[in-house]
Amino acid sequence: MGLIPSIIQRIYHNPNNVSISIKHVKASFDNADPLTEAQKAASFQLIEHVCRRHGIPMRAADEHGGIASHASLDPVTRANCPGAYPWEELFACLQHNSLVPAGWRDDQERGVLHAPNGYVVIQGFRSYVLSHPWAADNWPLENEHHCEQLERSNAALGGGSIQRFRKTTLEWTPRAGLAEQWMGVELMEVEHLLSGTINRAPTVSVKGGA
Repeated sequence: MGLIPSIIQRIYHNPNNVSISIKHVKASFDNADPLTEAQKAASFQLIEHVCRRHGIPMRAADEHGGIASHASLDPVTRANCPGAYPWEELFACLQHNSLVPAGWRDDQERGVLHAPNGYVVIQGFRSYVLSHPWAADNWPLENEHHCEQLERSNAALGGGSIQRFRKTTLEWTPRAGLAEQWMGVELMEVEHLLSGTINRAPTVSVKGGA
């Protein structure tokens, strides 16, 4: 993926020598498996950063440059590269905004995304927010922290990192990676637990004399 003007294509036989390439590690040899959410978030953020740093148009490549697949550079020997890549999501994300929600401030040097209410988003959660269309008013309600049991509705998920926002919750575990919590399912489970606690509460029986 990179800048490939038509004049460069005429001068150089191999456009790989004059473009910036980004590789994605996959388990399959034919690139059939999709990117993980963590890979997708990191890929979108890296592409946006490279484009801004080198003045590359954030759109599909044409004679004036842009973002191209390896297959478009070498359709014979690299026809399946990068394979199942989320191109529509990438371009929608790049065109939606500057990737930083309005009113937020991103400190790229320290890797800290500052929300308007004073909380911060870091590491993988920051990458996720910056690589997805994120509502400007979907502020974090807390900073990221560790939780021994992320979901009561899915105990098998185990512990990991969590950060709650006004409209969603981000979670991360070593096994499952990063994902948005199914908040409806989790809320119903919590409501059932609360309801059960109330129903099982002890009562006081007032009786008359013997």
